[in-house]
Amino acid sequence: MNRVKVAFVHGRLGPHPMHAKFARSVGADFFFVDPFLRWHDRPSWRIRRYLSWIVCALRFPGRDAYDVFLVEGPHFPPVMMRWFRTISKSQKIVCLLGNETLYFLKTKRYPPATRWFLRRILRGYDGLICIGAMEAELAREILGSHRARIYIAFNGVPSEKLERLRGVRPDLESLRIVFIGSGGSVYWRAWYKGLDLMLRAFQLARERIPKLHFTIVGEWSQSVIEKLLEESGLTCADSVDFIGKRDDIESVLQGSSLYLHCGRGDAYGISVLEAMCAGVVPIVSEWTGSREVVAQVDERLVVPLRSEEIAERILWYFGIRAEERRALSERCRDVVANYTEERAVQSFREAFAKMVSELYG
Repeated sequence: MNRVKVAFVHGRLGPHPMHAKFARSVGADFFFVDPFLRWHDRPSWRIRRYLSWIVCALRFPGRDAYDVFLVEGPHFPPVMMRWFRTISKSQKIVCLLGNETLYFLKTKRYPPATRWFLRRILRGYDGLICIGAMEAELAREILGSHRARIYIAFNGVPSEKLERLRGVRPDLESLRIVFIGSGGSVYWRAWYKGLDLMLRAFQLARERIPKLHFTIVGEWSQSVIEKLLEESGLTCADSVDFIGKRDDIESVLQGSSLYLHCGRGDAYGISVLEAMCAGVVPIVSEWTGSREVVAQVDERLVVPLRSEEIAERILWYFGIRAEERRALSERCRDVVANYTEERAVQSFREAFAKMVSELYG
């Protein structure tokens, strides 16, 4: 099949910007996951959510016109269309996986019933396009003997930021650490991003280097901030700044020496790539998807999910000579040059084309 008609099904208030670019690159039409009985972006009774899944599966707009339903994350209604036989066997359902779902399944973060249902849903897709090798590894582990077709793409530095980031000259002799990520008022997002781990690690490292400073960029509620600072023993510290969302992240990166991103299943943090593009050296966890990019700079920049070891790696970085930090910085820019938006979109198009060829071959 040379040309397929694609429906891109995503949550509210809209898809991840990079995922939207992926979908546009294959000519997809965009649909909210809940066009009827809206619930996805507002508090709702469980019964409304379940009823919405059924109604949306039965009444998906113009469903007969599409060959492939590309779904951002394991949403239920598209697979339920297959269960209800409202689509034909020749119509394919594909999941674009680039969020916390697989890691949360692996670590049993969800209740048992939710885990069971999510596994059923994942097995209902004809193919999985995973953003990064880590997601693909998790998918194979979770699906086990189920023969799912798994394809891999990757993220890239957004084109609109590329030149500005390349123009940053980081202060590699400073003692300033930065993290970029948002989570609003839900604490599980802080856990997922590893902010609690990073703050504890920072506190431990600061005992050895008292002048260390940590800046957190992104939207976090005051209640989440207070809980994080209390848990890490940094409530009264003036060395941690939550500065909120910033459109000029280049100015923050300009004054920083180290980027810290120790997520628990963070699929493929683009902010890691942006920091590298700006020449700010990252330390990431082994469960941050962009570890595959960071490891190409130096494997010592990938750490286990333990605050003590993260702290030791922070101390190692600030203990090496300035010229070694500059060499790592330049290596970051060289490596991430292969991870632009243009190349990321191409990686998705290639994965999608291979998938279509195999599904319709």
